[in-house]
Amino acid sequence: MASSMPQGPTPEDWGGSLTSSDLIIASLEDLEGKDFERFKDKLSDFYYKDIRPIPCGPLENVNRVVTKNLLINFYGEAAALDVTVKVLRLISLMGPAEELQMRIEQHSAIKAKSLDKIIEADFRKRYMTLMKERYQIHRDGNACLGETVHLDKRYTKLLIIKKQRNIKEREHEIISLGQRHLEIMDERSSSQYSPITIDRLFDPDENGIVPKIVVLQGPAGVGKTMTSRKIILDWANGTFYQDKFNFIFYMSCRELNTLSGDISLAGLVRKLCQISCERDLLKSILGDPPKLLFLVDGFDELRWTSVSDTEVYEDPFQETSKEILLNSIFRQSCLQGASLIITTRPSSLEQLSKLFLSPRHVEILGFLGSDREQFFYGFFPTKEEAEFALSIVKDNDALFTMCAIPITCWIVCTVIKQQMSERQREIDCKTSTSIYLLYLKSLIKYHCRNSNQPLIKCVRKICTLANEGVWSQKILFGEDDLQRYELSIKDIESVFLNENIFQRDVETQTCYSFIHLTVQEFFAALYYVVGNKTKIISMASAKNAPIKKLLEEGKHKSHLQLTIQFLFGLFSEKQQKEMGKFLGYDQFSFRENSVMVDWLIKNHHRVSFKYLYETQDEDLIGRLMAHFPDIKVVNPGRTFDYRALSYCLKNSRSEHQIFFINCKIGPETRVLLSSALHKCSHVRFRHCFILGNEGDEKLPYTNSSLSGLFNSQCGIRGLQLYECSLKSYCCDDLCPVIANKSLASLSLSRNYLQDSGIKLLCKGLTDKDCVLQELRLQDCGLTSNCCADLCSFITTNRTLTMLDLSKNTLDDFGLKVLCEGLRHPGCTVEDLRLMYCGLTSSCCDDLRSVLITNRTLNKLLLKGNTLGNAGIKLLCDGLKHPGCTFQELRLESCGLTSYRCEDIRSVITTNQSLIKLDLTLNHLSDSGIESLCEALGHPDCILQELLVTKENLTRNLVSDLENEKPKKTFLPKWFWRSKPGNTQTVVSPKAPSQ
Repeated sequence: MASSMPQGPTPEDWGGSLTSSDLIIASLEDLEGKDFERFKDKLSDFYYKDIRPIPCGPLENVNRVVTKNLLINFYGEAAALDVTVKVLRLISLMGPAEELQMRIEQHSAIKAKSLDKIIEADFRKRYMTLMKERYQIHRDGNACLGETVHLDKRYTKLLIIKKQRNIKEREHEIISLGQRHLEIMDERSSSQYSPITIDRLFDPDENGIVPKIVVLQGPAGVGKTMTSRKIILDWANGTFYQDKFNFIFYMSCRELNTLSGDISLAGLVRKLCQISCERDLLKSILGDPPKLLFLVDGFDELRWTSVSDTEVYEDPFQETSKEILLNSIFRQSCLQGASLIITTRPSSLEQLSKLFLSPRHVEILGFLGSDREQFFYGFFPTKEEAEFALSIVKDNDALFTMCAIPITCWIVCTVIKQQMSERQREIDCKTSTSIYLLYLKSLIKYHCRNSNQPLIKCVRKICTLANEGVWSQKILFGEDDLQRYELSIKDIESVFLNENIFQRDVETQTCYSFIHLTVQEFFAALYYVVGNKTKIISMASAKNAPIKKLLEEGKHKSHLQLTIQFLFGLFSEKQQKEMGKFLGYDQFSFRENSVMVDWLIKNHHRVSFKYLYETQDEDLIGRLMAHFPDIKVVNPGRTFDYRALSYCLKNSRSEHQIFFINCKIGPETRVLLSSALHKCSHVRFRHCFILGNEGDEKLPYTNSSLSGLFNSQCGIRGLQLYECSLKSYCCDDLCPVIANKSLASLSLSRNYLQDSGIKLLCKGLTDKDCVLQELRLQDCGLTSNCCADLCSFITTNRTLTMLDLSKNTLDDFGLKVLCEGLRHPGCTVEDLRLMYCGLTSSCCDDLRSVLITNRTLNKLLLKGNTLGNAGIKLLCDGLKHPGCTFQELRLESCGLTSYRCEDIRSVITTNQSLIKLDLTLNHLSDSGIESLCEALGHPDCILQELLVTKENLTRNLVSDLENEKPKKTFLPKWFWRSKPGNTQTVVSPKAPSQ
């Protein structure tokens, strides 16, 4: 019997890929031999519709495959199946006939289902293309019509972590600045805090559990919406979640707020996601919930009335109220098994906890330091512009710290880019106050929810809370603090305050904070402007007592200084008017606040420039800078704002002297100072590192540069660069300032310039416009090889009066060359300093000739050279010459003994120009000193100062001299020098000339 025959493969056995040919051959193969012959016999006289039967001939002695082919070729695939079923029934093979009919129906159903899948897959491709087109375009908040940027160009990776921080960790994040904040952010990116990326939000946890709901939290402006759009774009591009989700539906809570009336989930998807397809196709898409992801953006902004957990529905095509619909989505009663990503500010976490049992909580912390830099590179069209902008921002610790928040990073980049366009890279950048005002404006414009409460009223309460916290050094506030000022985290305040939930014993503790301490300090400063009244009050009409207290306390309390800086920024009339506009008030009666001005004048110090800069009031700065004639910048560290100093100097109406000590000055700082140093008559750098590149802090001795620091137009009259690690090539950068008709004094002591540096320097020194009068090159690594260049210089220059070459190994040969220039009739050097130059008695004959022939040189310092008695004798011969006009000779530590005191005595009694003689640190005995004392009493002696070392004398002589000093009124001045720098003097008037 046919019913007992083995059954052929079903469509499922073949994976749903069977054809009509497969079904026919399977059915024929199920037939026994005699049944198969009966089938062919009946087939030869079977009339199907209007088609004649297959002739008997072709059917004789053929197998099942040939029979199947004849059926298909004669009737076609669809009709061949129907003919086979009918013939089987005519020969009473009902079992095989019904079996084939069942297979045909299954095949048709599978074929229809496959077609639906093809249609759905094709629709998915089109939907992904639509999402790509929609979300790859980003429009900045200030963009002009039609101005867009690719999302991938603007989006920068954010630090997202799973671990909740404790109260101490959160405090450190809030108060840290600059490098410390970077270090803390780097710590948060370590495995200890479980960092996660957007492509791994649904990875299994340590227990292997895959989350269905992910809550992505973060404060306003930290990048939640941008991250949501990036997730959709990357999915649409095929980057991730391809196998996990067939469809992602983005739902903005701001758009949800606009819906009214009843709506179904299907209708919601059609409306918000712009899905346009047949109901059956949408039903098919929604019929596979595990393959769906709903991304609900901005839950904290959602306006809906919470309903009970029982008010839910399951049919996605059934219309219901928005509240029940959302409740059903969040509680997953509708489309159970679908995944959810919900973005929210921390203020709504408690409400979310009532909807979900155990979602995965992740938090966006913002940009790491490298990511901030990457944002700049993505924002600016060229690498050079990005690096220039970064150098500006990194100078300001508060600003660079706030750039961890994407909205602040965007504001800063926008402002600098606009200034680049307007000023061709002459960027002063906005002040910190103006940037924070723009941050406040952006929060209000793009992130504030609608409220019945006036905005100014809310801001005033926030400012009062911030000010109280700054004074008491409080950064985390409790519910009682908020209640005291009638603040509600569920109102506008949520945009300014973050909710923090910490574990405390067996309970949890909820605290509130500003996103960063600098934001709190800004609001604290704003408190003195908006006050506690019903309308904005100007700085002039504000009570001066609180402001005065803030200023006075801030001198000694560092935690108040940034608030004071912001206060000076709000001092600006322009800033107040701008603030009044976005807070809803535009009437100001601004007058200068004398309390703040008086305080600046009385308490000027280096932070004053930052305060003045913050005002951006050029007229005020021009007047106040007259009170800062002498400016000293000592070991400023990274926090010192050279930009502020430069701005204040450029706007000054006075002349200044400025002294830099222990400063690191890079290329950008050099440019800033170059544009301002023309307001300074004297500029001194001492122990400073003037770096060739910004990154050379660790190698200050190998890459120094003066390029760009000075120019030929600057009017500096005195320039000192003492021990600044300068090299020979730096001398080339000095030539323009040397030859600018104004520089009178130049000191380059203790820089390793070497002979090659002097050769370069002499280009400027011999320039016709050089008017240099004093040149100090002490301890510059010079040798005798540079003396020819110096000789040429002193013979051609007609202004130089002082030359200091001390502590260079010039030796006797070098001095011999130098003396050729000193003997030149045109030499104008009056003061020559050759201390510790490795000279011996061999050079003294050349010096003798200079003493005799030079009529301008009147001061010679030879300390620390081993001239010995022989050399001193030659010098004395020159000093005794009638033509010698020398006035001061210093011979400390020159190897002199009492043996040559008679020669010196002769000089004292005969020379009619010498008024000062230093013989300290030489081995002079009592007899030598007594001989000199007698010479001091000679009628022809005009010497006014004689210096000797006290320790070389016997106690008896010292006693005798001290006892006789009052009686010896003929003594002019007697100096006791016991140690260098410790000189005791006894002055007695000289007796009238006889």
